[in-house]
Amino acid sequence: MKTHEFNLYIQILQDDTLTGDLGSVDVATEKNLNGLVQVAEALLKKPVSKINLRTGIHEPVESNETNAEALKRYIYIKTLLIHTHDNGKNLRKTV
Repeated sequence: MKTHEFNLYIQILQDDTLTGDLGSVDVATEKNLNGLVQVAEALLKKPVSKINLRTGIHEPVESNETNAEALKRYIYIKTLLIHTHDNGKNLRKTV
């Protein structure tokens, strides 16, 4: 009997390279909001990565997924779990 645990944690890393108005939470102009949309779309296209705790550097994970693909997978799994009897509390699946 094998037990599989689902990894239901996802964090799309922030972009620390925002400068000028894009880096400000106080500027809600249409131009700035459109710029933030472009930044978000670029983050979704990047490969999923994790932080190497020894170096503090973000490294790609072996799945070769983009952040968008991982987010879709996460939403799909969470939706399935919400519709189960335990509302997703039991994340172990026995094969």
